[in-house]
Formats: sequence, structure tokens, C-alpha cells
Amino acid sequence: MTRTPIRQIMQPEETASSSQSLALACKAASDPLRLQILRVLKAESFGVLELCQILELAQSKLSHHLKVLANANLVATRREGNSIFYRRPLLDLEAPLSEFIQALFKSIDNEALGMQLLERISAIKAERSRLSLDFFAKNAGKFNEMQELITENSQYVSNARDLIETTNLPKSASVIEIGPGQGHYLPELSKRFSQVHAVDNSEQMLAQAQQLATAQNLGNVNFILGEPAEAIAQGLSTDLVVCKTKWPMS
Repeated sequence: MTRTPIRQIMQPEETASSSQSLALACKAASDPLRLQILRVLKAESFGVLELCQILELAQSKLSHHLKVLANANLVATRREGNSIFYRRPLLDLEAPLSEFIQALFKSIDNEALGMQLLERISAIKAERSRLSLDFFAKNAGKFNEMQELITENSQYVSNARDLIETTNLPKSASVIEIGPGQGHYLPELSKRFSQVHAVDNSEQMLAQAQQLATAQNLGNVNFILGEPAEAIAQGLSTDLVVCKTKWPMS
């Protein structure tokens, strides 16, 4: 009987690499605190300092756990100025570990967040809203000059137009634009869809968008003052949500 040489039955390099990735993911998911971090990041991105407040952790300890999660590709990051924000990754369904990560997240989400964590998250969101309102209250009159701090309008409009065309949504569909600014994209949305909802938490900015809509006779635009999440949670139905963002879109 001829024995098969060992080198012929060893796993190929790609499989070994996948095994290493799986080992990293299992190690990252083996700590209750890291599972709690992933649970907090279920539907929101948070900065390091925000996570420290939510989880009541020292920054050095939190940074260690975030590094482990990042090395295992269980969190993704983005930078804004000197701050780094974390969220769950956008899963590539064709990636080798996608089924494992999906199952992990599903299991994690079966356990609800405690009341104290929810209260701290609400406090973070309230502070964000306050800072946003302060910013637009101070800069509503010079919004064009400040636009590049958010997203350049020309880039936003062209990218949004191209993405919308790929959806093949019918004209009868409805759309929400979150943070319409001065309303420069509302005419195109109004022409493309039967119903447009413009949602903004800044009264000053919403007023400017309304002025543009009135001047151009956009009769199918509904203006809503408030937080987008609250508007959607209260039953505002839509087929598409459009917003300016620095975060990669899927």
C-alpha cells in the first residue's frame, strides 16, 4: 500500500488563511465584554469616547477590546478628525466567514440590551442632536460655505442620482431625504418620485429647503421637523432613504 505524501494532503494556503481568520473571530467572540460591544453596535456607530461612556470603561481597556474585534474583522472603522468611529462591518455575502459572522451577530442580538445601556445610548444620541442643532443654528446663514464639512453638494447629487437609478423604483414610490440642507436635491427627487419626505432636526435649514420648494412649485414634498429615526419609528413609510454621509454606502 502506497502512502500519500504528507504535502499532498495538507490544506491549501487559502484554507489555512480562512482557518486563521476563523480562529481570530472565535477568539474575539469568546469574551463577554466584546460581545457586549458588538451588541451595542447593532444599529449604530459610536466613537471611542462615546463607547467609554456607554460601557463605563476606561479608554485603554476599551481600545484593547476594539483592536481584537477589528483584527477579526468584526468591527469596521472610520475617522472624523481626531475621532475614530466603530460599527459592525457591512457583510460581503460571498466572503468566506460571512455565514459564521451572520450567525454570530444573530445570536448576539437575541439578548436585549439592559435598561442602563439603553439610557446611556439615548443620552449620547441626545448630545449628538444638541451639537447638530447648535451647528446648524450658528451656520444656517452660511451653509454653502460649510457644505464641504459634510459632503460637497455636486458630489452628493451626482452620486445619489446614479444610485437611485440602479434601484429601478417606479415613479409611484416614495422617498425620504434626511438632512436636505437648502433643498438643492429636492427638485430632482420631486420629479422622480410621487412623494418626497424631507426630514431635518434643524428648523432653520428646513425653512430654507421649504423656500426653495415653494419657489419651484414642488407640491409633492412633505417637510418634517425632527429626528429621522423618530419619524421612521412613528410609521413614516418609504421605499428609499437618501442622505449625505461620509460612511461607505451599501
